Amino acid sequence: MAVINGDNQPNKYLGPFESGTSDPLIGTFLGDTINGFGGADDLIGLGGSDFLYGGTEGDDISGGTGSDTLDGGSGDDFLRGGGGADRIDGGTGSDTLVFGRAGGYSSDLTGLSDNTSSDAGVTVTLASTNSGSGGTGRFGDAEGDTYTSIANVIGTESRDVITGTNGRFVGTFPSGGLTVVDGNNILDGRGGDDALSGKGGDDTLRGGTGRDSLLGGSGKDSLWGGDDNDTLIGGSGADKISGGNGIDTVSYSDSAAGVTVSLAGGIGRGGDAEGDEIRAFAGRELSPADWVENAVGSAFADILYGNELVNTLTGNGGNDALFGGAGADTLYGDDLFGAGNDTLEGGAGADRLIGGFGIDTASYLGSASGVLVNLATGAANGGDASGDTFGDIENVTGSDHNDELHAAVNFNFDGSRFGSTLNGARGNDALYGGDANDTLNGGLGADRLYGGKGDDVIYVDAGDLVFEAADAGTDTVITEVSFSLSDVQHIETVKTFSPFSTAAINLSGNTFANTLEGNSGANLLSGGGGADTLNGGAGADRLIGGTGDDAFVVDNAGDLVFEASGGGVDRVFASTSYALQAGQEIEALQLLASTGSAGLNLTGNEISQSLVGNNGANVINGGVGRDAMTGRGGGDTYIVDNLGDRITEAAGGGRDTVLASASYVLGEGQEIEALQLLASTGSARFNLSGNAFGQSLVGNSGANVLDGRGGGDVLTGRGGADSFVFSTALGAGNVDRIADFAAEDTVRLSKDVFSALAPGQLAESAFKNISTGTADANDRILYKQTTGELFYDADGSGSGAAMKFAVLDNKAALTAADFLVA
Repeated sequence: MAVINGDNQPNKYLGPFESGTSDPLIGTFLGDTINGFGGADDLIGLGGSDFLYGGTEGDDISGGTGSDTLDGGSGDDFLRGGGGADRIDGGTGSDTLVFGRAGGYSSDLTGLSDNTSSDAGVTVTLASTNSGSGGTGRFGDAEGDTYTSIANVIGTESRDVITGTNGRFVGTFPSGGLTVVDGNNILDGRGGDDALSGKGGDDTLRGGTGRDSLLGGSGKDSLWGGDDNDTLIGGSGADKISGGNGIDTVSYSDSAAGVTVSLAGGIGRGGDAEGDEIRAFAGRELSPADWVENAVGSAFADILYGNELVNTLTGNGGNDALFGGAGADTLYGDDLFGAGNDTLEGGAGADRLIGGFGIDTASYLGSASGVLVNLATGAANGGDASGDTFGDIENVTGSDHNDELHAAVNFNFDGSRFGSTLNGARGNDALYGGDANDTLNGGLGADRLYGGKGDDVIYVDAGDLVFEAADAGTDTVITEVSFSLSDVQHIETVKTFSPFSTAAINLSGNTFANTLEGNSGANLLSGGGGADTLNGGAGADRLIGGTGDDAFVVDNAGDLVFEASGGGVDRVFASTSYALQAGQEIEALQLLASTGSAGLNLTGNEISQSLVGNNGANVINGGVGRDAMTGRGGGDTYIVDNLGDRITEAAGGGRDTVLASASYVLGEGQEIEALQLLASTGSARFNLSGNAFGQSLVGNSGANVLDGRGGGDVLTGRGGADSFVFSTALGAGNVDRIADFAAEDTVRLSKDVFSALAPGQLAESAFKNISTGTADANDRILYKQTTGELFYDADGSGSGAAMKFAVLDNKAALTAADFLVA
């Protein structure tokens, strides 16, 4: 046991003893006390339980075996406890705890203490830098240790677990990893498979050799993978990332938003990639030795670019876009449990494109020459497609050159089938649908589009040719230009690309049943043969039906519908007020149900039609033919000009009016509230008859016959010698009002209803004005002039009571001469 004191000069181990130098302060194998005092000293305790004090400046202190007490004092010290349960206090300064070979981290520790290392990995738990609070150690040379004011750690070549350092770690890390407190940390893994985590602060993480995992955490971190295959996770903050040797992966799987990252360099965008840069370490020129080979995206929509090396890009979740670049790359649209509709462009080289879940697309937009891709067989040739293989790829986008693309049959989890989307881009392409429902878009160029057996959607522009065989599904052509079907094209629907475009387009069907749909321009649609449906769109269109039972959809009052005689049973469906042109043989005109309760009007022509309104107040004019008119709901107005016109109005369908330009009889069961002759009929002798409901019947200035029939009717003759007819069984609910009885008018009584009266003019003995006299046994028609009421007494003074059948609003002076029994 010895007490050894240095001086105020450096006491260093310099190798062989030299004249004029200070030797290191080395103890014995017993318990020593060594004081370094001033200067940067080397203190070595050897055996025993030693007390080693560094004093001022940066000292290198090694306890050796035994339970030692090490105190660095001031300055940036290196402290190695060695074997035994040591008490180590770094003192002031940025002090380093050493368990392995220090390498270049201590410029002077090159002697005895540098050649020793713990026999096993250590577990060290520290407090934050120089806090004065304690830390502990386990395993290897750390077993039983306690630590105070330690900033940095040099680990062993084995697997270490270091927790709590806020400064620098150098060593080999365990699979459990290294956790540090927030701060600007420098973590160096050296040998072994390390897991380094910087947490907060602007950290520097060096993986060294081995398969390392580097997590920068928050802050502007610098990550260098070093040798072997490393995983680099910058975390949030603008990070600098260098792969080093080996096959390295940068991962953004924990990013809370989508990222845009290029492995060829440049600044990242979005989520955790915002401001990130793939760059050379320590300012070197970026070279393949620094590049990161692989990238993993987030759970959101990412854009990942490879470089000229062999890359593996994984999109994870979200709708990702992956671009491999040069090299034989592997692109995964999703991870194991990810999803999303991804776009995969391998670029040059024999690439593996694996879409995963979702509807994924292989893209060759960047190819310098045309490609041939067959998703059904897996064949891939030409341009960037040469040597490519596919997995879970449903769609293909070609190049700007002449491509040949083939669809495949795809399957959902429930076993249902779906097809492919083939996009030719530019060039004169050939696209082939398969047995499922495919979408073919040739893009620019004169393309050949073969639909296949499913229900296909085919996009065309100028110069394209479409091929669809019989019994090959229900197919649709969507066009940007005028398009005509040939008689060998089994296409069911042709429509314009944009329904809002105002560029006029002409569409022509063929001998099959076609549906033609225009845009917002003034289009010409011609159905040809077959039962066609023509919808011109929002513009003022010309719609030509041809032969077959055609349907026309009109939404502009300026639409013109053409149908020759004998051209089938044709229908017009309107979403606006519409009038048929003269000479067009249209059998039905109706408002679309989608018009709801809008007050729209329909007008037929000289051909007999069926006209149907909506739930609004419609004006329906069938024209001069024998028309069938149905108002549906709402207070409708019907204009009739043919005794053969038929009106259908259910009960509760609003207050409805029939305006007639000829004699007209309301059909039974139709709840019409008003029937009147148009003023334009002048003094023409027309007759009006109601039904079992109560109506208002109004004549014109001529001699009209008005018969309300059942219900409580209001009869208005207007001018002329009118006849007011009572022809139905009398009852309390069948009392009519005569609004304007004049001297030239007649009350006509049916002999079948008024059977007690002799036919012809009413006998004077059968009439009595009971306001001025008393009825006797022979009186049958009783008139109470003071109230205008008319009664029929079938048995005179017998037991039967007189029944009221009419009321004259003007209480006219009546005589028997005003009545006729017929």
